[in-house]
Amino acid sequence: MNSEPSESPNKQRVSREMTYRDGRKRKTITGTGQAAALSSDEAGTLSLPESAWRRWGLLWREAPVPAGILKASIAILPAVLFALFVWMAYELSRYTF
Repeated sequence: MNSEPSESPNKQRVSREMTYRDGRKRKTITGTGQAAALSSDEAGTLSLPESAWRRWGLLWREAPVPAGILKASIAILPAVLFALFVWMAYELSRYTF
């Protein structure tokens, strides 16, 4: 069995200090060890600026085609790319230097 006493969840945590380097400067962060709860609105805006979210929103939006056509095109794409590669290799082999 475990001989160490188990920590109770209600026990207060001691404050911690973390040191990191930013270029030449050494900085410290102090905290109690407990993360602050963020709302879903705050969590999204803290990681990226609004302009970056707008750009990703334009790139990662729902495709304007039916799901069946999209799945079929993804399945056929490797075969088409392989055929294109073989054709380009054939065309290059016709020319000798």
